[in-house]
Amino acid sequence: MTMHLDNRLSTISTKKRDVKMTKAKLADYEVRWRKHNKWAKQNNMHDMRYATIEQYIDYCHGKTPKRDVRRDRSVLQQERVPQRVTTEYPSAPMSTKGNTTKKEPLRYTGERKLLGIATMHKSNAVPIFEDDKQHAIDIARMRR
Repeated sequence: MTMHLDNRLSTISTKKRDVKMTKAKLADYEVRWRKHNKWAKQNNMHDMRYATIEQYIDYCHGKTPKRDVRRDRSVLQQERVPQRVTTEYPSAPMSTKGNTTKKEPLRYTGERKLLGIATMHKSNAVPIFEDDKQHAIDIARMRR
């Protein structure tokens, strides 16, 4: 046995009620309409501005006009997706006539000669030079 609700006793209401427009409500809507248009203008959303207060009230109550879907599709098809412009450069010919010379090895040309790097405490790296060997001995004694 199934239970059915009587339409008069149902708590589910799907009917949209007509809103009675009083002078106070109309004045409130007018203030909100002006504020909305000002906001839309400041945010460069000119298509969100409404010319009349009746259009704004319809917008507030969800009574916006239906848009033609076919017209929207035609607009989308006309737009082209920007594509990256690539330039192809020809590669060098495969031959043995290339001019490649051997690179000179790097040499230290400074005044002081670096012997190495010592660790003073945890990960504190300190350079050790040849002319200051006592500094290396001091660092070695400091380690635990």
